[in-house]
Amino acid sequence: MSAHSSKSNSRAHSPVSDGAGKEDPQLMQSTSSAAAAAQPAAKPNNTAKSTDPAGQTIAEAELEGRFKVIRYLGKGSYGTVFVAEELATGKQVAIKKIPKCFDNLTNAKRLLREIKILRMLSHHNVIGYRGLLCPSIPATFNSLLIVFEFVDTDLAKLLASDQPITNQHVQYFLYQLLCGIHYIHSANIIHRDIKPANVLINADCSLKICDFGLSRSTLSPSPQAPQKKTADDEQEAARKQAEQLAAASVPKQTRQVSSERVSQLQQPQKLARELTKHVVTRWYRAPEVILLSDKYTAAIDMWSIGCIFSELLSMQTRAARRALFPGRTCFPFSADNNPLAYTDQLDQLNVIFDVIGTPSKEEIEKIDNDRARSYLRSLPFKPKIDLPRRFAGAEAQAVDLLQKLLFFDPSKRFTAREALEHPYLAEFRQMEDEGVYNANAQQSAGVDFAFEDQPITKDQIKALIVEQILIDNPQAKLNDFFPNGTTVGSAAASTAAAALLAKEAAENHKRKLAAEAAQKQ
Repeated sequence: MSAHSSKSNSRAHSPVSDGAGKEDPQLMQSTSSAAAAAQPAAKPNNTAKSTDPAGQTIAEAELEGRFKVIRYLGKGSYGTVFVAEELATGKQVAIKKIPKCFDNLTNAKRLLREIKILRMLSHHNVIGYRGLLCPSIPATFNSLLIVFEFVDTDLAKLLASDQPITNQHVQYFLYQLLCGIHYIHSANIIHRDIKPANVLINADCSLKICDFGLSRSTLSPSPQAPQKKTADDEQEAARKQAEQLAAASVPKQTRQVSSERVSQLQQPQKLARELTKHVVTRWYRAPEVILLSDKYTAAIDMWSIGCIFSELLSMQTRAARRALFPGRTCFPFSADNNPLAYTDQLDQLNVIFDVIGTPSKEEIEKIDNDRARSYLRSLPFKPKIDLPRRFAGAEAQAVDLLQKLLFFDPSKRFTAREALEHPYLAEFRQMEDEGVYNANAQQSAGVDFAFEDQPITKDQIKALIVEQILIDNPQAKLNDFFPNGTTVGSAAASTAAAALLAKEAAENHKRKLAAEAAQKQ
């Protein structure tokens, strides 16, 4: 099974580190309490500890004698996660079990997408992929086990607490989040589901982005917007930065953030309450996604990060801590008939415009959806609110960065690179943390997103997932999965032919974008 290397969780410039580089034990206890409070109480029966409330468990035969399940951790959108011990090393890992993974074609594609993307990425602010376990009965398998590095808790649980944090914690969390998304975008990947539940946090405050099931590669032939800041622009900037980093000597870490400058976090109470609000993805959804634009870019992730940033700023006090855009419904997904009649004041767009103001005529005309333009033109004018007043306890530079992450026009919205260069984060910047994607042979193995933009059958998806299993388990045999040799043959041949067509379409699409860009110049 392949395993990606990752940097140590304990970063030298973490705000929970003292001058000697040691972790703040009170802060670690506080963050660990967040994880513990959200987990079910341990029961004396060992079987009960490793079984989720719905009865899902991992059989010993499925673990290949390499892991021992410790306890049930939680349930995701399409799988159940367990904490396990890797017997060879004694280290904890997270194992996600996806049952009935081929019953739903959409979920199967999502699973394949996440595996391929995780195999590509290797960054200390992205969840570490440890590989797929080989099914115990390959010929009839219909569930899959994915091994990840174990992370203590997630940002949703921290946000749901009444625990205050300091400005330096906000800076450190945001900086890591931006480093992670900068790396992801440099790999031509849009995450598309950045929200607190998909931001994992360790006891030392190191941060990891997870859940790539809704992500997309911007190199696919699906239409993407030739906006001011495209993925190609980001990739070119990333290449330049990589050259600069390669040419420069590694900077010495001469500064430490002293724990004396960071207020110690209080013991959180009842951290498991009100967690459901943070799975409401619409709260972190960019306006162009709500308006069903076909031309969205990586800027949608930057909007989501802005929303999370606003919640982190609200955590500096115990008063008025709330999401910035807590919409109840979401036009046009929730509107049944005429959008002009849709007047719910808690509609997601209305909630957004209550804060950033209604878009200008020029911004409305950029929207490529006729129905959405009609809706926007019908709205009464709303001025933007005074954000410095809304976040009165925050630094002026923090509010300035927040505003630049929440522009309605995605072409004006800050990119990850621009956000990293903002003065608010200057204290925490380390060039080695801001690395960009640089594919190697192992990461590139099996990375092909042709399946995204073509009709595909259940057998074809299964063949492609088996291919991923074989990469991580070279001792396994293809014939073990397809004893008669016909299913995989037909599926692989059909997929290969479709992949060639998809690649050709992708190249044509890139040439078309280049021609359009040349005409505009």
